[in-house]
Amino acid sequence: MIRELKLFLFSRDIFPVLLALLSLFLFTVKYWKIDLQNKSKEMGSRTFTKLLAWGVENNRKRVQKERIGLKQRKVVKLYQRILGSVIEAYEIKITVENFTVFFIVLWFVLVAVLYWTIENLLMAVLIATPAVAAVFAAIVTSSKSRIKARDTAVMDFLDIICPLIGRGVTATFERNIAAADPRIRGHIQTYINQRKFSTIAVERAMDELAEKLGPRFHEFARKAKNYEYNAREGDAEAFMDVVEMNKLIRMFEVRSEALFERKNQDMLARILIIILLALYANYVGVSAEFMQGSGIAHIINSVVVCFCLVIFAGNQLVQITARVNDDEFTEEA
Repeated sequence: MIRELKLFLFSRDIFPVLLALLSLFLFTVKYWKIDLQNKSKEMGSRTFTKLLAWGVENNRKRVQKERIGLKQRKVVKLYQRILGSVIEAYEIKITVENFTVFFIVLWFVLVAVLYWTIENLLMAVLIATPAVAAVFAAIVTSSKSRIKARDTAVMDFLDIICPLIGRGVTATFERNIAAADPRIRGHIQTYINQRKFSTIAVERAMDELAEKLGPRFHEFARKAKNYEYNAREGDAEAFMDVVEMNKLIRMFEVRSEALFERKNQDMLARILIIILLALYANYVGVSAEFMQGSGIAHIINSVVVCFCLVIFAGNQLVQITARVNDDEFTEEA
């Protein structure tokens, strides 16, 4: 069916038909005085607004379910946590549900384009699915450097202030605000302003700050709330546990980065071998004659592309999952 449609669309007989349809369209626009620019903008804006509203509504429902303690499947929770870290890293004002809409639309577009190209629906689905997973992995991986830089800045700042806490967390923040990295200084200053110039409770202000600074700040936030409410002599020494935890986290990250680097090299080697074998089969030897003269070549090359995408997406998703699980373990500890 796709092949017949292509032959019809690219045949010489179609040009007069297309020209007639275009003329009719332009006449209609001119006669009815339709503003195409405004109409297209209005339609696009309406569609985009509906998608955003759908995302916001589903995000509200998800937050409500989390607050009342409804359990989610582990895979769904992991997916939401990963995309949440991407949103935090890039500081974009969208929800996890908006990201989900993007991936669904991307999948349908890829399936349509691939089906049009290779004329095989099954292969189009088999390629589009790992391709979307690869895009998901690439987006998350690209945010890794931002997240790592933020986490490092948080740990460096905590290493400075934890030994100095004696008269209160807010006062210590204010005295040492200059030592904070510019990436996190604005968030800390917001917390100071909230505590000094508003009636917001320390628990809420600290929770908001912890949400902005990420999991490396969560243990400090928990201790800080207890300290602000129940400060007793000697309690400030408990913050030194955070410094020790930061040392362990840095040691673990050095080892994990070395391990992930080796895994990335292995992944690239596998993909390179598959690509070289595919090129050899397509252009060298007896197989080249078979591949270039057979319709099955499209299927074989599609399978090769699918394998490469699966290897890349699988490798990156394993690393992403390991990092998220490490953050969860750190928070529970």
